[in-house]
Amino acid sequence: MLNVLRDWWSSLWSWLQPGDRAPRVTAIGDDWRVPELALRQLNEVPLRIEAGLELLPLVDPSQGGKVIDTLGRMRASIAEDLGWVFPGAQFSDNPRLPPLGYRIFIWGHAVAEGQVMPGMVGIAPDRLTPEQRQVAKVGERPKTGELVAWVPQTVEEARRMGLAADEMMLEHLEHVLRQQMYRFVTPESLSMTLETRLRHYGRELADELLSRFITRGELLFCFRDLLRAGRSLREFPQVIEALYRHCHARSHEAATSSDAMFGMALQIPQFSPRELAEATCREMGWPSLDERMRPLPG
Repeated sequence: MLNVLRDWWSSLWSWLQPGDRAPRVTAIGDDWRVPELALRQLNEVPLRIEAGLELLPLVDPSQGGKVIDTLGRMRASIAEDLGWVFPGAQFSDNPRLPPLGYRIFIWGHAVAEGQVMPGMVGIAPDRLTPEQRQVAKVGERPKTGELVAWVPQTVEEARRMGLAADEMMLEHLEHVLRQQMYRFVTPESLSMTLETRLRHYGRELADELLSRFITRGELLFCFRDLLRAGRSLREFPQVIEALYRHCHARSHEAATSSDAMFGMALQIPQFSPRELAEATCREMGWPSLDERMRPLPG
């Protein structure tokens, strides 16, 4: 008992001293004895990536790592495609992981893991040359789970034929983030998106949608379901307008559930201003856009 108290006090003292780094090695099941780990578990960050010790050069910019810089460009690319921004990622080392392994956490839950080999290139086994076969090591491609042959980058043409370790890791990370993007739709991100994406058009419509027909929670779950189904929220003002039209048309019925809203949104394959304008013309009995834009005779 005395030894346990002494270990606990030693950990607590290290945590309290300014500028000192927290203990990095903790026995499995003892996380709650280390204060900083306990606090981290109570307040998890949205996105965290833990890396084995031999992968730190791929992540740490001071050691020439490119993963963090590339992640910023990936964030912009995914936002352009899906219409939603994932939060910044927190990277940390974890001595308990395999030295070549990494693990991806979303809101504290491990969602994926993989292993890569720094200084080597992952190549499909059926593409190996006789020279590459002699030095290849068998592994697994993290994104797909398929077999991959790891070949030193110094071997002739290896770099041209496959992906380096950091590229393989980033490929897997992008795949996971695209699949799990719906998990990042939170009340805070919804408020920010409504404020920024509807600044020039659609804000009043969104306010009326939320005040007359649905709650913010129902709208949040609708967006989550759309992203989970692989649909894009890129044309955000048009998404809001389409949902408003469906809710308004069904305003005589019972309250619209998020499931019903999701079904409504899926019925619209592509949100575009022209399609919405044509729908308005049909609903109001006006001439079609083609007729209205037809040049006058002579």
